[in-house]
Amino acid sequence: MSLLEQEEVTVHHMLLLTSSSVTAASLASLVLSSIMILLVLVAYRAGLDPDNIASPIAGMLGDCCTLGLLAFIASIFWDTRTDWKELQVGVLLLYCLAVPFFARVANNCKHTSVILRSGWTPIIVSMFISSLGGLILKHSVKSFHGLSRFAPVMNGAGGNLAAVHASRISTELHATSRLGAVLPSGEASRDNNSAGNHGVWSGRFVSELCPSLLGPAMAPANLAELTGFKSQACHHWDYHPLVGLSSLCFIPPASAFLAVWLCLLCTLEPPYPQELIAHLLLYPMLGLLFTIAIFTCASADCLYIRRGHRSWYGRVDIRLASGTLFVAICDFAFRASLLETAVLVLIAAVAFIYSGASTSFEQWVFRHSLWHVTAGAVATYGAFRQMPAGNVVAGRVLPYFLVTFGVYALVALATLAFFSQLSSHYKAELWKRGAEYADWRPVAQAPERDKLKGL
Repeated sequence: MSLLEQEEVTVHHMLLLTSSSVTAASLASLVLSSIMILLVLVAYRAGLDPDNIASPIAGMLGDCCTLGLLAFIASIFWDTRTDWKELQVGVLLLYCLAVPFFARVANNCKHTSVILRSGWTPIIVSMFISSLGGLILKHSVKSFHGLSRFAPVMNGAGGNLAAVHASRISTELHATSRLGAVLPSGEASRDNNSAGNHGVWSGRFVSELCPSLLGPAMAPANLAELTGFKSQACHHWDYHPLVGLSSLCFIPPASAFLAVWLCLLCTLEPPYPQELIAHLLLYPMLGLLFTIAIFTCASADCLYIRRGHRSWYGRVDIRLASGTLFVAICDFAFRASLLETAVLVLIAAVAFIYSGASTSFEQWVFRHSLWHVTAGAVATYGAFRQMPAGNVVAGRVLPYFLVTFGVYALVALATLAFFSQLSSHYKAELWKRGAEYADWRPVAQAPERDKLKGL
């Protein structure tokens, strides 16, 4: 960010930053993993609770070790930038080639395959939140010059306490209960001799402290049920072409974000203003996310949908939608007021809840299609509303939008025409290929009236 603000960005700087950060992150992960494994083993043999020790030390060593390695590796790459120009490129290529190999090894291990598939969501979300926190701190220290001295203490104390609580809760729940099951107060207790005769876990901790800590997080869901909303849409999921076609409603927002981004690049000359740099990164990201959402929605809500079950495509669609919503809210909040941002989020949330409250298949088809239309319209409005450098690009963005929208429309029509010309045999073969990865999992039991009807 400092390089971007000083307008001194070059290819060599970007290469140095990328190669140094990737190498430092890889070595830091290896060092920290080894230290944490050793620490847990030593704590277990000493009769201490690893949850009380490992989490704070992991946070402390993570910052110190990663920053130290980053500075050390960056200095080596900087000193050798003239004599060994190919070193940084070679490091990046080596890591790119190693990723598929290690991903396959992790996927074949039953202990790491689940983490490989579902562990990225909290990591990516935490990265976004941490980045926003850094921007807030950066602008705050301009008004409060002594704030930076207290920030590590405040963040470290709260973060370590929360990490210890989360680690202990996770250990207790994984040891004594099943996923999605809430045990009565007396059943969650463990014998005091289970952790080296020190009684570091107790049923009272989970049965009384867990609800008090996690209760606020469940407030939105509880409030929705108190007001009469209880999602039953999963009982009525089934194939309908209208739902699949409604996923094309994400073409306008994808075209809008990319059109504004292209208009900015073609209209403004570098160096770009500081307040424009974030939008130059967020706009193409949102265009890509909405493009992917077209395929995930069509796959999850139409091609591989099954009543009472959610496929792997559905789980990917949920995570992608959540991430896209988070990035879109952040981007729009930078340009508009918080009130207008809250209104747009409320409109999208009401449309989603309206779809989830469907009580029949016909209702679900209409309401879920309406949800796609509403989400696409809100996102398109957010792309054009108070555009960055709007006084310059406001009258020039329409041709870019028509071109990008036309490209998306031609690709969509060509794809639909291609599949319509395929024989039933080839369509079935393609569907079976995709069904191999569907991994349908039950969401809820079907209502008795549906069972009686044989649905």
